[in-house]
Amino acid sequence: MNQVSCGLRRCLGGWRYACLTMLATGLLAVSSTNAIAELSTYQALYNVSLAGVGSKASVTWSKGALAIRLTRDCRKWQSQTEFFFAGEFGDGTRFKQHTMSRVRESLNGLAMEYSGWRDISGTARADFSGSARLASIGGVGAITVVQPRKRLLQIPEGAVFPISAMRTAVAKLSAGETTASVSYFEEGGEFAKILLVPSQPIILQAQPRGDAALVQGRSWKLRIDQIFEDEEKNTGAPKKPDAPFTILQVHETGVASYLFINLGDGRSVTATLVEVRAIPEPKC
Repeated sequence: MNQVSCGLRRCLGGWRYACLTMLATGLLAVSSTNAIAELSTYQALYNVSLAGVGSKASVTWSKGALAIRLTRDCRKWQSQTEFFFAGEFGDGTRFKQHTMSRVRESLNGLAMEYSGWRDISGTARADFSGSARLASIGGVGAITVVQPRKRLLQIPEGAVFPISAMRTAVAKLSAGETTASVSYFEEGGEFAKILLVPSQPIILQAQPRGDAALVQGRSWKLRIDQIFEDEEKNTGAPKKPDAPFTILQVHETGVASYLFINLGDGRSVTATLVEVRAIPEPKC
């Protein structure tokens, strides 16, 4: 049943603004110089298409969309991501994936609140929420999970929050660094790791509507892998060979123009930017 839908569930478990946070997700480790770049505040819309399915699967039709919004005021950043993907298999069985996530992060990157939900075909809607704090940037911290069940988790040294990590990533990449990685806590209550992929950038075939200048100039290809966390020991377990991953093209503004999402077992989707518009920044 729902093979593509289940794959999307596994993917979005480690790719939420990843996917978000995707694109305001954290990317590279905070260096001793503590270089920080200012991201653009924006809203973006992506067209999501099925790129491939398992050898035994056939899909009659599919459609999807991804929307991302990143803003800030004088105290905090806020990101919101919504993902929708649906379709029908050759046997008439339909599948659907609909997720929403929100992140609020203090401007200094030491505090974070998150919430969201997942609505997946064949399963009950799942809600998640909580908050987290760091003792210092790159230091240890604690996560208070409220949903799906109350619990307290530790943040290991070196892990960061999504938006401050993206700011650091853009600064480091703009400075010419070519080898760096980071683990970060993302809003689904899990950890992920990002690596720079040394390859040619993905070029959009058509310019997006709106403020296309946000995705012009330099960009970098990045890969996101989920870290499977041991809740008792708070240590990352080895990644499964067929585990999902996401590759995204990120620009100096922090906006991603393209994503390739491997769902595992041969299934994958792409998200292509079709509209992006700048949001005015506050005068603090």
